[in-house]
Amino acid sequence: MNIRVSQLSKSLETLPLITKLQPEHRTYAVADEDCVPFLQEGDYAVVDINLRQPEDGGVYLIQFQGSDRPRYIKSLRTEMMRVGNAKRKTLVWWITTPRGLYQTKDSVNGIPVFAGVSDGPYYQSDLEKKIVGRVVGYTLNSIALAEPKKILAPAAGYRNEEESNLVFEPLEYISALESAGYKFEMVFDRVRNDYLVYETLPTRRNSKAEDRRVFEARTKYCDAPAAGTRVNR
Repeated sequence: MNIRVSQLSKSLETLPLITKLQPEHRTYAVADEDCVPFLQEGDYAVVDINLRQPEDGGVYLIQFQGSDRPRYIKSLRTEMMRVGNAKRKTLVWWITTPRGLYQTKDSVNGIPVFAGVSDGPYYQSDLEKKIVGRVVGYTLNSIALAEPKKILAPAAGYRNEEESNLVFEPLEYISALESAGYKFEMVFDRVRNDYLVYETLPTRRNSKAEDRRVFEARTKYCDAPAAGTRVNR
């Protein structure tokens, strides 16, 4: 995964107040600070589920495919770049934080935690699979709560929790990453009063076989609800 620092999305500056929800509208409760000051934690964004074509600078509700398939409001950016060993540049997409880089309320052992890096790059065909709809405005909480069937959950949920937990093997996961140059570090978190496992990225370029093995291991990790707890043990 490559990292980019995202810039403030201009699309948020003109979000209208929507007082009547249309059939294609869904609402989503903002649960973080990614869209401040235009959307605050607790506000309801209005998402048009018919608008799933990505546009540069647009703000969308994105559903990630790993873990419990969480949903977040994100902005999109395009870039022409070479992917992998490609000789020519191609159009790719980045999923970014609408607010830009900012310091969160969280910290680890007194060290502040920042948010605002970008996820990608993605080809458009892969990105479109993650788009739930475009954020077209916001609405009053009373209006959103009056139509509970239109409220989107913060996550779509795990596909098959029991089976995914059974097929995940912590040692297989650790072995796949270590053989590709990743390093695991145990850090004691005073806030949680527990040890946490952190991964250090490899310092060399991986082979295609290593990338494939890491991808398969990470997929199993993300699909299994108990994976994080089992790796930390």
